[in-house]
Amino acid sequence: MQYHGQKWSVLKSLNCRYTDVKVIPNNLENPIEIFELFGCTYIRKKGSHHILRCPEAKRAAVVPECTEIDVDIIKNNMQTAGMSRERYFELIDQI
Repeated sequence: MQYHGQKWSVLKSLNCRYTDVKVIPNNLENPIEIFELFGCTYIRKKGSHHILRCPEAKRAAVVPECTEIDVDIIKNNMQTAGMSRERYFELIDQI
């Protein structure tokens, strides 16, 4: 995935801070793949929501099933899982 026309790995090599890059809305598959790469386990689908269990998290991460997932939902799930912005962007580059 690209950010402002560059991959995260390229931006990082140019000493761009991860706080300079915005978290953007994603389609349904991306957040699920990112959280699975982070170590979360897909548990189940309940209605229109996908439930993922994250290691060392007090509660599950919930990803709604819609065409575009809001940035706030992604950020809340990152906080639940204990994932930093920098790690999020590194995992996006792996997809």
